[in-house]
Amino acid sequence: MPPEAKRARWKIVTGYVAFGVVSFLLGIYLTFPYDVLKERILAEAGGQGAYVRVGSLGPGLFGITASNLEVSRKMEANEDKPSPALRIDSVAIRPSLFPLGVAVRAKLLHGVASAAVGLSGDKFRVAIDDLNLQDDNLKAFSGLSLAGHLSANLTLDMPMTPSTKSQPGEPDLAQASGTVSIDASGLQVNGGTIEMIDLPKVSLGELEGKIKFEKGAGTIETLKIKSDEVDVTVTGTPKLARRIDYLEPNALVKLKISPELSKRLGLIASGLAMLPADPQSPEYRTLRVQGFIGHPSSPDLRF
Repeated sequence: MPPEAKRARWKIVTGYVAFGVVSFLLGIYLTFPYDVLKERILAEAGGQGAYVRVGSLGPGLFGITASNLEVSRKMEANEDKPSPALRIDSVAIRPSLFPLGVAVRAKLLHGVASAAVGLSGDKFRVAIDDLNLQDDNLKAFSGLSLAGHLSANLTLDMPMTPSTKSQPGEPDLAQASGTVSIDASGLQVNGGTIEMIDLPKVSLGELEGKIKFEKGAGTIETLKIKSDEVDVTVTGTPKLARRIDYLEPNALVKLKISPELSKRLGLIASGLAMLPADPQSPEYRTLRVQGFIGHPSSPDLRF
């Protein structure tokens, strides 16, 4: 058979194979049981104490896209109306190459939040890009009137626990290595309520933070909030655990507030004034945060 005929035959075979693969993937893509996935999402959210409403769910570019989502806390038996919902414009789920696994991208608060998880769950990446905290929807959802723009990044690589006959290996967060960084500008609390406490207007200014983890042991390289009214610096050595609730903060908070803010805070400022003074800078107060992130404690809180 002449070489030209062989090349032509291979082109035909390759074309048929490519057409078959594309047709197969397109069939899966268009016939995917989206209703079943939607019900699973609602059930999983309900198990975590949240209610999710999905406006639409269907195929997107190389993946699945949900639009017009609302997330709220589930109603208690003694409540007569549901809590305000946080609106999310869209959530897209697609394959990820770096790391090889699944990527999720959400548009909310006029910004973007994305995450990628490795196939075995041992690699985790999160990026938050320029969320606008002044969004009215966030105010209704959180009960706080905020202002400012927030960005953050999280990178964690976790070793796998040893597999057994009855239990496969799983990512070990307690031995994770990586970094967490956060940056925010123009931060301000314009009022609101937390745990039945009314908050006054507070200018927080700039937020900068970076924490590095090595085999579960963390070091706060920088974590500070700075404005004309507030000066806060946090140092410490947080420690990861297999469950987030058992993360140990092991942090020392050093803070100072302006006299004008002290007047607006009232009883809160009185409580802060009872904290120990910093030995090197007596105008600052210190607070040691220990215990677990899910149940923090401090030997300095004795009032």
